[in-house]
Amino acid sequence: GVPWNPAKAPEGTVFRGEDGRQVTDFMLKSRKLLREQCQRAYTNEPENYNRNPYYPLKVPAMTQFRKIFSIDAEYIPGSDDHDKDFEDSIGIAGDWRRPGPVWVIPYRSLYPACHLGGLLAAGRCTGAKDDAWEITRVIPTAALTGQVAGLAAVLCIQNGVEPYELDVKLLQNELKNKYGFPLTLADVGLTPKA
Repeated sequence: GVPWNPAKAPEGTVFRGEDGRQVTDFMLKSRKLLREQCQRAYTNEPENYNRNPYYPLKVPAMTQFRKIFSIDAEYIPGSDDHDKDFEDSIGIAGDWRRPGPVWVIPYRSLYPACHLGGLLAAGRCTGAKDDAWEITRVIPTAALTGQVAGLAAVLCIQNGVEPYELDVKLLQNELKNKYGFPLTLADVGLTPKA
């Protein structure tokens, strides 16, 4: 497909979701568009009018700014990274959309490639794209990456290092031996893809 170009979008229809005013504008304009569309349908064919396709529940009660920000991580998992082990694994997530694919989450996806000090991400903010982002954005994986980021932060403080300097073996030892996290596909009885 052709990449979407926000510069070519009609004026007033691009919302970045960076502040409360933009979110409010999005909600007000989306509801106004729905009312206008419903009115046009009724005006054009009142005898065939069916309100069901225009029922207000079709408009989200919450803005869907889900996929707008994530860090440019040291490693950014993508669609082809399912069923693969990583040396710096910090946990495993299943594909909630269908049976089969399993995602091993690399620690490098939790910190930025530019090695900005003191920063660890979790959930939808971690470095991930395409199918991998769909897996990391949901609550179970967000909780997993959040717990790991918290533990990694503690270990960084205790060892006087930045997240990108942390010995991942130290983190993995805590995760596996103290908290029982499976870290590899073999830990859950699976074989990595070739």
